[in-house]
Amino acid sequence: IIKDYLSMSLRSKDKKLLIVQVITISRAIAALAFISIAFVPRLTFVALGLYVYACLSDLLDGFLARRLSSATQTGGVLDLFGDKYLTIIALLYAAVKGVPMLPCAIAILREVFLLSVRSIVVNGQRIFPPQRTLGTLTIIPIWTGTGVLLLYPSVWVFDWRIVSVFYWAIGLFALLNLLFKLYRNWHRLIQSFEE
Repeated sequence: IIKDYLSMSLRSKDKKLLIVQVITISRAIAALAFISIAFVPRLTFVALGLYVYACLSDLLDGFLARRLSSATQTGGVLDLFGDKYLTIIALLYAAVKGVPMLPCAIAILREVFLLSVRSIVVNGQRIFPPQRTLGTLTIIPIWTGTGVLLLYPSVWVFDWRIVSVFYWAIGLFALLNLLFKLYRNWHRLIQSFEE
């Protein structure tokens, strides 16, 4: 299907944009496929492959969008959707696997809240502009933790208390991250209610 799309008589810029969009959308599809087979023991490595692809596609689509000069507002929204969807899937997987529910719920709260308020614009600016560093510091441990959990206990065996502490740290960091964003942008949020 992708080959047929690319062979169409599209302009060069449209082809580049299509490539980036296909990679972005494939992240959500890979995340859905991952969660569909993640609990089937004989498919652990297939699930891991899908999961790793989904995580790496986040790096790839952003890199290609910048490199091919095909970044668009719609592409950015699709990328944000793919990122948040993958992160929520990873947190749900962790919760079902036995990680304490509260830190997972706090991290999901952060993801859904930020996804929602990023669509609000005041005076031509987003209320909560993306902050790559803080976002990365929140997301990478979640994605890594899910990869490790996927390999437990078939490949790695470890003290489950370490996992609980790790996810409580993720939940606490996600909460502090969200509170920091609220503190820094509170005036914009209040201003958006007044308009």
